[in-house]
Amino acid sequence: MDISVWKERTEMARRNKDGLFRGYQSPISFEDQERFKGLDYYPPDPEYRLELEAVEHQEKNNLRIEDTKGNIRDFIRWGEFQFEIKGEACVLQIYKANLYEEQLFIPFRDLTSGKETHDAGRYLDLQPYVKGVMDP
Repeated sequence: MDISVWKERTEMARRNKDGLFRGYQSPISFEDQERFKGLDYYPPDPEYRLELEAVEHQEKNNLRIEDTKGNIRDFIRWGEFQFEIKGEACVLQIYKANLYEEQLFIPFRDLTSGKETHDAGRYLDLQPYVKGVMDP
């Protein structure tokens, strides 16, 4: 995918997410939603744009994760992404709500956690990408 298309899709996804934060399922209190101007984002950086194959775990474990509202959610540790950034090997675990779920949940922490970003870390909600089917 062309970098300019990727950047535009990233910006559009961010605008959509900001819109959701102004809606009825928002983690932001109703009173604060009026003042909400949008989340702070790092500029899209092509160095961190990755196309990875998911490695499915043979043995899948159940896991309970507490969300930022204190709710306990059940997940299946389904697989992982393995990759390198700046020569450092990285692994991100992939979770699903159930075995039939298409959406992938990838929580992570990095050096920005608790400093520039949320203390508990961040996450990605991803839909599987099928090359050639989802290309523009």
